[in-house]
Amino acid sequence: MGEAEPAAAQFSEWVNAHKDFAHCIYLALFYYREGWTNQAVQAVHLALDQPFEESLLADVNKFYVGENAALIAFAAGDYDLCLALCDKMLSDADKDKWWRRTVLRIKAAATFMKGNQTAAIDLMKQAGDANKPDPFGHERRAKADQALLGAIQKKNTESVKDFGNWVDEMDWYSPFETDETAMHGSGLNIPTPYPASWKSDRMNPNIAP
Repeated sequence: MGEAEPAAAQFSEWVNAHKDFAHCIYLALFYYREGWTNQAVQAVHLALDQPFEESLLADVNKFYVGENAALIAFAAGDYDLCLALCDKMLSDADKDKWWRRTVLRIKAAATFMKGNQTAAIDLMKQAGDANKPDPFGHERRAKADQALLGAIQKKNTESVKDFGNWVDEMDWYSPFETDETAMHGSGLNIPTPYPASWKSDRMNPNIAP
């Protein structure tokens, strides 16, 4: 880990002192950006143990970072963790169809990778039903859903395994989206020690699109 080790230790200490769903995923994303997949998955496990709530210290959508975490687990081949995180998000009272579709697609892919094609197809049908009609992205999303459904129906494991082939409208959370000094009007003025190595929009090219 080299020069990033002290930053990782400091960041991990901060997250443990201010533990919530989003902060654990911040840590997972830091590890993932550094290419430390095992540590990233461990941090996603920490997130799974936290209440699925918006962060009190930052303006970040819980589904947004939850999607990031589910894809980290998926990419690492930990499909059980991915499914558990999807179920956690789907059990939320928020019935927003856009996020429901997003999570159902990830769950369908992980379910297929676990060997249950029938259940995966059913989940994709649910995702299609949740594709909220609008004049801008409905048709594009419908085509993306059909592409993933088609890969599942054809049992194209290699295509589904690489989420870059089917994920859509996904952005990795960036520390630049959060004011690490004042934490966006929280009034708590608790600094977040984002390591310098994470102050970038890049992702490790070997493990993420």
